[in-house]
Amino acid sequence: MKKTLLVLSILSTLSPLAQGSSEFHIYQARYDDPLLNMVDQDSTTLDQFYTQPKTRQALEEIKQSLNHSNGKQNNKEENPTPSLNNHSSITARAKSQNKSTRSFSLSVADQTQSMPAGKTAIYHFLARGNDQWQGNICLSLASSLPGARLSKQEIRAGETFRLSIPSNNDTRWGDYMFTITASADNGSLVQQQRVNLNLLPNNIRQVTQANLSWMPIDDNNPEGIQSSILMEDAIAAFGVRVLVKISHPWHRDLKLTLSSPMGTRYDLENQNLVYQNSQYQEYSTDAFNNEAIQGHWTLRVADLAAGDRGILRGWQLMISGYSPAQSEQAGDPP
Repeated sequence: MKKTLLVLSILSTLSPLAQGSSEFHIYQARYDDPLLNMVDQDSTTLDQFYTQPKTRQALEEIKQSLNHSNGKQNNKEENPTPSLNNHSSITARAKSQNKSTRSFSLSVADQTQSMPAGKTAIYHFLARGNDQWQGNICLSLASSLPGARLSKQEIRAGETFRLSIPSNNDTRWGDYMFTITASADNGSLVQQQRVNLNLLPNNIRQVTQANLSWMPIDDNNPEGIQSSILMEDAIAAFGVRVLVKISHPWHRDLKLTLSSPMGTRYDLENQNLVYQNSQYQEYSTDAFNNEAIQGHWTLRVADLAAGDRGILRGWQLMISGYSPAQSEQAGDPP
């Protein structure tokens, strides 16, 4: 600060500074002040210094430039070690992140399983420590089906355990979910893993019938044609597959509808493929689940646009079903 005031005092008393550049550089070299060197680098300020007379405006501009540079140095002196502060902050953050990674993960093989009622589903789990974490882990289970149990209540990182879900022939089939909670370090570390079980009726069997009669498809007729299949088995549906063989040059003209003996209708979605003479189109649906399959099933094929003709070359029903007498969820036959 004293150097700055001394320079300003000299600039205000010496007139030759406004007459040429040689004396300016002499004084600059004499004091060798970095603030004056900054003025030398500012071509705009220097041009004004050489061309204008020694006026208050010229001195004020130099003062402002010097004060601005001096303020930067003062700021640096107030914070002498910013890099050390940043290093400390980064180190603290790295330690915090390192601490957060010292945990564990929970994984399971075959997260979703399907099986008939009467069997036992088994899921295998692994608790893996992160960053060589080796703590104890407590296990708990939330179950939607009675009888499910864990093989262990407490493990260490790196160990495996099992979830067993038994069922019997009377267990209601459907979708069940189970949640395993693993906690460590007095509850500060918690992981959860969910698994699903699709329990099927225990007496499922498949029945198949076909109608291979050829029928021409009426062109541009929304009523369409009908072909039927008689199913004689007294079981309830648990999934229906339909195979249809149609020759037609433009599949978008067609609408296919399947009707069950109980009157349920389902539009078979097109697969965006041209119907060929040598291949079937396959459709699957659960729209008829729990219905008695005994009776006539009807396939309706309608051509909704003019100009193209086709032929229904046959179709087949493949129905998975179960005995309604042995399941509480089956519907009564008509």
